Amino acid sequence: MWDIGVHTLYFLDLSRNFLTSIDHLPWKNLEYLTLDSNLLQGSLPDLPPHMVELLISNNSLTGEIPSSFCNLSSIQYLNLSNNSLSGQIPQCLGNSTLETLDLRMNNFQGTIPQTYAKGCNLSYLRLSGNHLEGPLPPSLINCVKLHFLDVGNNNLSGPIPEYLGNSTSLSFLNVRNNSLSGPIPECLGNSTLEILDMRMNKFSGSLPQTFAKSCVLVSLNLNGNRLEGPLPPSLVNCRHLEVIDVGNNQINETFPHWLDVLPELQVLTLRSNRFRGPIGDTKTRVPFPKLRIIDLSYNRFTGVLPIWYLNGFKAMMHGDDNSTEVNYMRSLNYSYYESISLTMKGNNIQMERILTTFATIDLSSNRFQGEISQVLGKLNSLKSLNISHNNLTGGIPSSLRNLTELESLDLSSNKLAGRIPTQLASLNYLSVLNLSNNQLEGPIPEGPQFNTFANDSYSGNSGLCGFPLSKSCSIDEASEPPTPTGFIEGDDASRWFDWKLAMLGYASGVVIGLSIGYMAFVTGRPQWFVRMIERKQSKKLRRVIRRGRAGRRSLLVHL
Repeated sequence: MWDIGVHTLYFLDLSRNFLTSIDHLPWKNLEYLTLDSNLLQGSLPDLPPHMVELLISNNSLTGEIPSSFCNLSSIQYLNLSNNSLSGQIPQCLGNSTLETLDLRMNNFQGTIPQTYAKGCNLSYLRLSGNHLEGPLPPSLINCVKLHFLDVGNNNLSGPIPEYLGNSTSLSFLNVRNNSLSGPIPECLGNSTLEILDMRMNKFSGSLPQTFAKSCVLVSLNLNGNRLEGPLPPSLVNCRHLEVIDVGNNQINETFPHWLDVLPELQVLTLRSNRFRGPIGDTKTRVPFPKLRIIDLSYNRFTGVLPIWYLNGFKAMMHGDDNSTEVNYMRSLNYSYYESISLTMKGNNIQMERILTTFATIDLSSNRFQGEISQVLGKLNSLKSLNISHNNLTGGIPSSLRNLTELESLDLSSNKLAGRIPTQLASLNYLSVLNLSNNQLEGPIPEGPQFNTFANDSYSGNSGLCGFPLSKSCSIDEASEPPTPTGFIEGDDASRWFDWKLAMLGYASGVVIGLSIGYMAFVTGRPQWFVRMIERKQSKKLRRVIRRGRAGRRSLLVHL
């Protein structure tokens, strides 16, 4: 096969096969070669001099990039990603005809090529997932067509060059998981960027404060840095924002209410900062209309839980969804999947892909007080709810039974009292429950899921009894108390409402009737009412007298 078309073949696609090796390429005029997703091992072969495109990703190739690649005068697309290639990236690739260079997920070391010259045609550069060191090369300023730059998951250091913010073509910038430092250039707020991922570095100072009205940002991820100062109010100009993640920084301010007008925002992470004060209400009629993930944990928020916001999270409310289609949050333009760090089911996890149906609320480790609102029962698409480590009081609302998709519920380390609602036993997907360190009492509900929970789900509640605890319940404890009032969905709510209205109407009628009667007989007014009563009483009296006389006559006849 390798000898077919030695002088005439210029296009060859052998991707997604079971090829194991390529020792040499006999085709002298080959320009386009695709060998993606095979089982290739060994080193890269020398290429024909007129090669325009080589795609050989997702294999097991090893060794270095051959020096002969520097002689490719027509090369435009080079994709060697997802192999085990090593060594340094040849400097000559920085001064070539390349438009797309994808070397991600290999073992390359050393620095990024420093030789990008004027006239550079590079528009797509992807070097993430290697062991590259040093700074971002100043010569990249010459690549004026560059719109995609991904150098995440390396060991890069130094500052972010100003030219990246001044670029008129750059729309994707990923520098996550490096050791980059210094301030974030102010010009990044007035750029053409759609995706900005700078998480897990050592950036310090304030966020850019001047996001322009022309802002086209869709995703802003600055998690895990050393940023201070307030969130810029100018972020409201970024009307396309879907993700804001500034968790694990040192931001010190109150809750940014003005973000609730962003029409597309789905993920808001403020965890592990120094946010403070009450959240309160908002003047926005429908705040955060598409928000599905909100993480405010490990801050200093105070006051009651933000009921107005909880009641406005429309994207967390839905009816029965029988769709089996699986979709993730991603940018179709860049094959970029959104990811997030969060606490779920008691563990800190990195969710590499976010389902478009995933919904979670984490308000844990703050200073919230007051009761848990029945309104939470409306958010029936929630997968996880964590309000632990606050100062919440009152009971557990029975409306939580409506959270039919809930997998994790953590209300631990509060001051909750009363019984665990038996209605929670109907939560069929609940796999993690933590009610420890409260003041709960009475029997633990029984059910398919509740029967799987261990003692540590209930520890620190001396008044609880029943399985799995060793303390048995007495007859009085086991009796069911009246169902608490509150938000209940469906027919039960309707019957509850009708019964309450009937009782209120009956009680009101009795009180009003007695009051009118008392006033009439004490004052003698109104006269028409008194005369009507007197006539009725007079008729009744005459009937009684007649019945009495008739009774005596019948007695005499009998005798």
